[in-house]
Amino acid sequence: MSRMNKYTLCFSEGDKKYLLYNPINKAIAEIDEEALNLLNKKQDYTLEERKGIDALTQHKFLVPEDYNELEEIKNLEDFKKQRKISTRFSCFEIIVTWECNLNCEYCFEKPIKGIKKESLDIKKVKKIFEFIDRHLIDKKEKYMPITGGEPLLIKNKVVLSKILEEGEKRDFKFHITTNGTTLREYSDLLLRYKRNIFQVRVTIDGPKEVHNKRRPFLNGKGSFDKIVEGVNFILKKGFNNVLIITKFDEKNISYIGDTVEMFKKLGWLGKIEISFGIIGNFGVNAEKNMFERRSDILIKMLTFFKKHPQFVDVIEFDDESNSVEMVKALAFMGKLPETRYFGCNAFRLTNVISFAPDGKLYPCVGLSTHDMYTLGNYLDPYLDLNAISQIKNRNIINLKKCHDCKFLLICGGGCPFRDSIKGDINIYNTTCLQKNLLESEISEFFFKLRKEKGAKKNE
Repeated sequence: MSRMNKYTLCFSEGDKKYLLYNPINKAIAEIDEEALNLLNKKQDYTLEERKGIDALTQHKFLVPEDYNELEEIKNLEDFKKQRKISTRFSCFEIIVTWECNLNCEYCFEKPIKGIKKESLDIKKVKKIFEFIDRHLIDKKEKYMPITGGEPLLIKNKVVLSKILEEGEKRDFKFHITTNGTTLREYSDLLLRYKRNIFQVRVTIDGPKEVHNKRRPFLNGKGSFDKIVEGVNFILKKGFNNVLIITKFDEKNISYIGDTVEMFKKLGWLGKIEISFGIIGNFGVNAEKNMFERRSDILIKMLTFFKKHPQFVDVIEFDDESNSVEMVKALAFMGKLPETRYFGCNAFRLTNVISFAPDGKLYPCVGLSTHDMYTLGNYLDPYLDLNAISQIKNRNIINLKKCHDCKFLLICGGGCPFRDSIKGDINIYNTTCLQKNLLESEISEFFFKLRKEKGAKKNE
């Protein structure tokens, strides 16, 4: 008796054509509906049927009934390599402060703002770079995300200047996440370190009246005009490494068309990067139906881009779980989905560590809001290898509740913190890919778009 490998993915290309992918051995095959029906057959195959699927058996899309996928994964050298504990990193995230000048309604850091009020100072920055020099992997690509709170508060300018100065000496590429309200005041630093600033990420949540309700200043005043003024100012100065992000939920998804029109009027479409995403609540405001609600928002987003495919070239969009980006890369670049033994880069701990203002080390900014995820201290300094080992154990082999999910190897269990239910924040929570859309609406959209673009080129 044979059966389909339970982790085989089947992306629909439309017109009853499918793309099979086996993430264990990275095999790929194009099949029609007849072959797909044979793979889904629940009994022994006839000799004639067997002839038609021998190649699929060879690449283990079809496997014996007693085949153990997880045992094969355990023996993969790539899996064994990633399981090893590393004390060297190539990505060092710096949380400059917990303070912020906005009062965004969906901020995942709200519960800690009354508790954690620390900000970095020059002494702490010096300690951070001493730690970096001891634990830096000798790699060509070195990254330094800078975040908060709001990292570009005016009072942080001396600290930011020191971080950029020291980071540039070590040839780091900076990613700065900011609400954009002080871009004009920071334009001199942005221009000075332009060569090393890979991207400045700014959030605008829709047209002016919509954004101002969602992202006001602490005094209740709207932040839209200040942000737009800042972005336009640095663009005129020649700083174009800007990514504008719009986060959608039930309250603003109906304004998606108006948001695109707004960016057109501002002259930003095609000039700077723009990305549409879906809000991830990082365990703070999550509810039990959050996954279904996010699916509904993604469907509305897909519906918009189906009606207006011309905007796909100038606006990226995703659902915060890699479902869209993965299929787009497969359809347009032939890039196979990555096999993920861990949910995210931070939890693989092969290259990421985060510095918090309190002197502690964490896997990422989201997890730095809870002391249970502490990985050590950069002021003492020390790395807690037991804590790193515990996090390393959160891999697909130990996530037993995910073992029967066919998307396990491209999901890795997802972020353990995003979408946790209140009062139940623990290291074994998971967040899922868009399973009901990944092999159907999402894949059909991008493969159809590729086909249409190819046809236009040949006209």
